[in-house]
Order: sequence, then structure tokens, then C-alpha cells
Amino acid sequence: VIDGMQIGDLSDFEKFLWMSGEYIHKESLEELSAHCAPFLVAAGLLKEEELEEREEWLQKAVALGQERVRRYSEMPDVLAFLFAEDDAVAYDPKAEANSRKHEARIEELTLYRDHLSALVAQGVDAALLRDDAKAWIAERCLKFPQLFQPLRCALTGQPGGPDLFDVMELLGAESTLRRIDAGLSRLA
Repeated sequence: VIDGMQIGDLSDFEKFLWMSGEYIHKESLEELSAHCAPFLVAAGLLKEEELEEREEWLQKAVALGQERVRRYSEMPDVLAFLFAEDDAVAYDPKAEANSRKHEARIEELTLYRDHLSALVAQGVDAALLRDDAKAWIAERCLKFPQLFQPLRCALTGQPGGPDLFDVMELLGAESTLRRIDAGLSRLA
């Protein structure tokens, strides 16, 4: 049974995709990054010579997409935002609309950016950032979407996706702050 359907109700191709996804979800990050690397290179996201020097980073990146893909060839689309120029992240219309519905988005994102700037001066740790953001939101009596929708749009351009703090860790402090700065201009 898959999502309430009997396997016999699915087409052969749907069965293949399901089986492929199950295999990918169980792969080690080392195997998954090795299998996805040719597709990332073919998409122009990485160069062949970068693969070895960025191996650890690539494993963390494919971990973000592991549960979201059913074929290795889907990984470049899932991870493309990580490779975008910081001031040119493509904003999905839904992500932008979700962000713009918060009237105080620029004020809150500016305050959070300033807070984050001091916090990431020593480096970016996803767990630390996650706990800190929850405390920051509670202290300001905000609802999570008031910060996270504009922040997600600025960082990834997507309405949903991987954990934002894992994304920040992969982007690093400078890129994270540059993307927020670009978002402040673009979402004003």
C-alpha cells in the first residue's frame, strides 16, 4: 500500500518512481551524492573538479533533497537555490505572495537580520540558529510565518522546502546575510 493505494492500482512507471524514491531515501549520503553529482555537473551547478573539494558540503546539500526526490535527475532542481547568486535567487510567485501578506515583513526581517548578523559572526550552526530563532520569535510575540515566510523567500525563493537553518548552515554567514539584504530590497 502506497499513500492509501494498493500497489496494483499504480502504473508501472508510478511503481518504478515509488521504488526509486524508496531506494534513494535509504541511501547513505556518500552514495547519494556520488549518484547525484553527474546530474549536478550536467546542470552546470558544479564543475567536475569541484566535486572532491566540496564533497562534505555536497553530502549535506543532498541530504536536504533526499526525501524530496524519486530520481537522481531531480536533485539539480531541488538544490538549484543553493547555487544561485545571492542577489538573484528566483522567487516563486507563491513564496513572494506569502511574504508580502505580512505587513511588517521588512521591519521584522531587518531586525532579525541585525540579530542574526551578530549571532553568525562566529559561524553558522543550524541547531543553535533554530533554538535562537524560536526564542527571538517568542520574545517579539510573533507567529512563525511572520518571520519564516519572508526569510524563506529571501534565502531559497521557495514557499516550502528544507529546514531554513540547515539551508543557512550550507549557505554560510556571508551568503545568508547577502540573501536577506537582497530580500529586504526585493520584498519592500
